[in-house]
Amino acid sequence: EEKFPILGDIPLLGLLFKSVNEQISKSELIIYLTPRIMYNDNYEYLYYNYSENR
Repeated sequence: EEKFPILGDIPLLGLLFKSVNEQISKSELIIYLTPRIMYNDNYEYLYYNYSENR
């Protein structure tokens, strides 16, 4: 909000001496995933830890 000193504070009349600027900004969120193949003989251990953390 920008206004002329004193005159911008007067009710109703102040509307003539001030301006309001609104700005809308857009942003994007990009997530990169890297798949990895895990070779492990102990699959039961991995499944147990995964289901316990859920």
